Amino acid sequence: MTFEEAQSYFSFKETVTCLEELDTPIPVIDLEIVLQNLISVQRYFDNLGIAFRPHVKTHKMVPFAKIQLHLGACGITVQKLGEAEIMAEAGIGDILIAYNIIGQRKLTRLINLARQTKLTLVADNEFCISQLNTVAASKNLNLDLLIECDTGFKRNGLANPEQVLQLAQTIFSSSNLRFKGLMTYPPSGARKEVSALLSNLRMVLEGNGIPVESVSSGGTRDLFLKEGLEGITEYRAGTYIFNDRMILEKGSCQLRNCAARVLTTVVSKPTKDRIILDAGSKALTSDLNGLIGYGIDPSSQAKVRKLNEEHGQMEVIGEPSPNVGDLVEILPNHICPVINLYDYIALKSGNKILGLVKVDARGCVS
Repeated sequence: MTFEEAQSYFSFKETVTCLEELDTPIPVIDLEIVLQNLISVQRYFDNLGIAFRPHVKTHKMVPFAKIQLHLGACGITVQKLGEAEIMAEAGIGDILIAYNIIGQRKLTRLINLARQTKLTLVADNEFCISQLNTVAASKNLNLDLLIECDTGFKRNGLANPEQVLQLAQTIFSSSNLRFKGLMTYPPSGARKEVSALLSNLRMVLEGNGIPVESVSSGGTRDLFLKEGLEGITEYRAGTYIFNDRMILEKGSCQLRNCAARVLTTVVSKPTKDRIILDAGSKALTSDLNGLIGYGIDPSSQAKVRKLNEEHGQMEVIGEPSPNVGDLVEILPNHICPVINLYDYIALKSGNKILGLVKVDARGCVS
């Protein structure tokens, strides 16, 4: 895919030409870097023979999802039903909703969505499975289902092989559910251990006559570690499209792979060693992820040391120091929740701003 082809996927709300014309704070995304990231990761998994299903919760934008599919993704992953609805409305099919669907209102929405596009769902408990089967049977639909496994991250998922087997048997015997396999979000740095756990779970299921079609793993931080991918049929990652300070500090990317900055304006300089930006927790989020500070200016290595809702207190390092009215570009700690804070992002190529683009699934957290 060429840069021009990628750019053609976007409709711009407003055309601007330079950073100085942008109203701050606003995320600025370099489309050239994004395209390089997308192509390299898709090629990586193509060469490994593993299906790649990118997670759109990072960018939340239809054009980026369509580019990912054009490059060879087998489908997309979403975290919430609202994201799936936005993507399906735009004509995107083959969606994995990597979250338990609970509650009648969501089940009604789910059935409407299942009539529009191919879905795969996940579950880790009997209550969720019972609800899904009941609503699917009432509408004469069949739903594909993965069991979410806890392989050490301590979030959703089952870790005990007997519990996984019992849940798989429940799905397998349900009238309107189809058991498709296993899914996990593994802890970083534990690929070999996770591989062994998944291999054992698969052996237990298949030993009891339950075929495992898909084993889905994910994560950007360990994306390029080839160890521990044995038996993985599908991989999910989201942050790789933009990367962020967390991924950079982990050593999973280089600064040249970081496509996103939050453009801010210096609104006050109370002391010679402290400036105030117009980006606080409502613009950068309060995610630390084990890092010091809430973001960094890569050009000076100065950190955003403290956040209020609308103020970012940033240290001053070196000369010339920023003055009131100057623009400062911040590499955020965690780009995923940052994008969700904005209605629009600015897309750029090098030093040229291409225009403003809507964040289609912004706020779709239900």
